[in-house]
Amino acid sequence: MTSPWNSITGCRRLVMSIVTILLLVAMSADVSAEKLKGKVAQGKYTSPRGLFAVRVPKASNWAGIPFTIEEASEAGERGYDTVVFYVRDFGEVLLVSVRRIPPLALNEMAKDDAGNVVKNLTDKALSDWRQDLAEEPTVLEDELVSTRYGQAAVRMYIVPNGSHMQGTGSGSGQVTAFPDALIVVIAAKRNDHMISAIAEDDASFLEVQHKFRGISVELSEHMEKQDRESLKARLLEFFDSVVVPQAPKFDKK
Repeated sequence: MTSPWNSITGCRRLVMSIVTILLLVAMSADVSAEKLKGKVAQGKYTSPRGLFAVRVPKASNWAGIPFTIEEASEAGERGYDTVVFYVRDFGEVLLVSVRRIPPLALNEMAKDDAGNVVKNLTDKALSDWRQDLAEEPTVLEDELVSTRYGQAAVRMYIVPNGSHMQGTGSGSGQVTAFPDALIVVIAAKRNDHMISAIAEDDASFLEVQHKFRGISVELSEHMEKQDRESLKARLLEFFDSVVVPQAPKFDKK
């Protein structure tokens, strides 16, 4: 008898065939460096005010569509630089942000446990980015890790109705086909600033959410575990490429 693990490849091929039908892929190229406030050179992106630099990642979607780059920057007490690498049609996202923590918030953090502080910062990083969420994310995994910026929290969230690939199924009920998102966030606090990164890949998670006929619970759970581990590993590798000056100049224009 064939082991259920040996059918993973065939199942994924079936998934990819169906995804091909479901998606209208816009074959767009990366945003050119001329349109960015930050700089892209020698495979590295540097934010507008030099708050951080990060290796430009390669998109992993099966269609080979490259990342588009979108950035945001704000000066002042709550100054920040943020960059998002995304492929919209696949819900594929890698984001990094360096943000100043206001003095009042720093005073409150000083009264709290350091582990709780960075865990709360992952929640803030997610809410800063996804302000469109209609439902509360649920924490699936929660751990503390050591990084070059000190202790950081890594949190994995399931976000109901948070997928960028939402669609409706067939039939009179018009049930939403794959609405949920799996998002992993890492956040650290160094001095008066927060360093965070986010990873999401809705096309991969689609394989688990959409229950095809004949797929066993055992196989589905195994695929979900693989997706979680892969997404978290990708985030940690991405975060490891982030370089932040010891004293970022938040007020620099």
